[in-house]
Amino acid sequence: MHRKTQAIIDLRLLEKNFSSLRQSSHSQKICMMVKANAYGHGLVPIAKYAENLVDSFGIISIEEAHELRKAGIKKPLWLFANLWADSIIELEALSITPVIGEIDSLKHLLEAKREVPFHLKINTGMNRFGFNLKDIPLLQNELKASEHLLKGFATHMLDGNSFGQKASASHLQTQNYLDFLDELNIPVEDKLQHLYKSAPALLNQDQLVDPKLIQWIRPGIASYGVFPEQSFPRKQELFPLLQLKSVIVALQDIKKGDSVSYSGTWKAPKDSLIGVCQIGYADGLPRVLSNKVNFLIQKEKVPQVGNICMDYCMVDLTKVRESVSIGDEVVVFGQQDDKIQKVEEVAALGGTIPYELLTSITPRVQRHYIVDES
Repeated sequence: MHRKTQAIIDLRLLEKNFSSLRQSSHSQKICMMVKANAYGHGLVPIAKYAENLVDSFGIISIEEAHELRKAGIKKPLWLFANLWADSIIELEALSITPVIGEIDSLKHLLEAKREVPFHLKINTGMNRFGFNLKDIPLLQNELKASEHLLKGFATHMLDGNSFGQKASASHLQTQNYLDFLDELNIPVEDKLQHLYKSAPALLNQDQLVDPKLIQWIRPGIASYGVFPEQSFPRKQELFPLLQLKSVIVALQDIKKGDSVSYSGTWKAPKDSLIGVCQIGYADGLPRVLSNKVNFLIQKEKVPQVGNICMDYCMVDLTKVRESVSIGDEVVVFGQQDDKIQKVEEVAALGGTIPYELLTSITPRVQRHYIVDES
C-alpha cells in the first residue's frame, strides 16, 4: 500500500455499544443509522457485521439500499428521504420502508397503488421534514384507503442533548408529537414509534418518557462509539470503532524564524525538526484545524503546524527529535499505547462536531476492518 493513511475500524466494538445503548435507553429495538457510508465507517462492512445485532437499518437513499441488498442484507431498510414518482417501483423491489414527511412523497406512493408499507414523519420543531397539525385533514383524506399500509410514526429531535429537561426543546417536541397523534385520531397500538436518536437514548437512564415512546431508538453516532459532541455528559461508556492514522514520510530541519507550509502561518520559535505526515484535507483532515490540533507520535502529543495541505500536513517533532523517524505512526484520533485522542476532542478544536469529521473521511483513505483477534 503506497499511501499508508488508514481508518482502522474495530467491528467487534459494535456489540458493546449496542449493549450500552439498550441499557441506557431501556429500548427493545434498534434502527441503526447507516446513511452517509455508515458515518464514514463503510456501509456494507458495518451492515454485514451489525445485521444480527440490530432490528433495522436507516438509510438516506435508494442507492444505499441497492448496495445493501446486493451485499445480501435482509434486515428491514427504513428510507429517510423524500420520494420521486419513479422511486416507488424500486421501494417495492428492494423491500424498503419509506419514512414519509411531506405530502408530495405520500401522494407519489399512494397514487402508484403499490402495497408498500410506510411510516409517517411528524414535524415537531425541527422544521425540515414532517407533517404539521394543519396537514391533518389532508392526511386523513389521503389515508382513507391506505391506512393498512401505515406501519409507524416518527419525529426528529432538534436538540437531543436537552432530553429529560422540563420545558426543553426535546420535552416540547415529545408533547407536540403526542398532540399530533391525538388529533390525527388513528390507533397507534399496533404502530412502530421511533422518536429518539443517540443523545436521548444515552440520557434515558431514569426512564424519563413513556416506555411506548422508546421501544425503538434510532442511534447514529453512538452506534459507532462516539458521543454527539465533546461536552456531552458521559454517564456510560462507548467504544469508538474508528481510529484515523497516518505516517511520517519526510523530515526537515529548520532554523528559528523559518516558516512552514502555504502562506507561512507558522514560524519556528527555535531551531526545529518538522515532520511531514501523509494526510491532508483531501483525506478528510479539515484545513480549519491548521495550527490547532495535536497528533499522537511516539506516545506524545505533538502540534500540527502550518496550513494543512491537500495531501500532507506538517508537525513540530522537536520534542521527540531523538526517537522519531520516517515511517513512524501518526494518530489523528484514536489510541497509541496508553494515550488516547478522541474524535470529539479533535472536532471541538475545529469548531465542529464529530459527525462532520467522520463523514468527511474520503474514499482514498484505506479502511482496515478488525473482526477477530487474528
